[in-house]
Amino acid sequence: MKRLLLCPLVLCASSPLHALDKTSISIGGGATVPVGEYGRDSNAGFHFAGSVGIPTRLGGCHVLLEALFSKTDSVFGYGQHTQIVGGTVGFSYVLLRGRTVRPYLTAGAGFHDVAVSWIPPSLPYPGAAPASLETRHETRPGFAIGGGASIDVGKAQLFLEGRYIVVLTHDGSTGFVPVTIGVRFGGRR
Repeated sequence: MKRLLLCPLVLCASSPLHALDKTSISIGGGATVPVGEYGRDSNAGFHFAGSVGIPTRLGGCHVLLEALFSKTDSVFGYGQHTQIVGGTVGFSYVLLRGRTVRPYLTAGAGFHDVAVSWIPPSLPYPGAAPASLETRHETRPGFAIGGGASIDVGKAQLFLEGRYIVVLTHDGSTGFVPVTIGVRFGGRR
């Protein structure tokens, strides 16, 4: 199974890079929807994302270098929140090239720092406001899979994409779905 998932990435990455002038830069942001146990403890939040897409000789395939910042607030209030900062290396594959609207698939793997801030369990008396939050950081591997669509607007492209990202944290996993709208400059993807 691992080989099946890594084959497209290896094929894209092993092709010599060409036409570096077609390298793309993307920036965007949107809603972050926590899922699973993370979703039970957190409300929807926001994220910002950026990527560099490097074309390969395989038509429609790009190697992606991506970065993400996400923040969600706890359902319990008092300023409790979760911040995730991460980076992935992956690929995208355009399904229908040469069309006005171009759907694509993405997948990748990388590392994410998950910082959870919470109130210590002991308060001086019931109903007392917490003195300060405690924060636990852990940097762990994560995986992403998703898809989107892009459309040309002048020399740029607008895109809308959704991904499922799971970070393998010490107590299981932290899963979330960032839904991103953004703009891409450079190569057509």
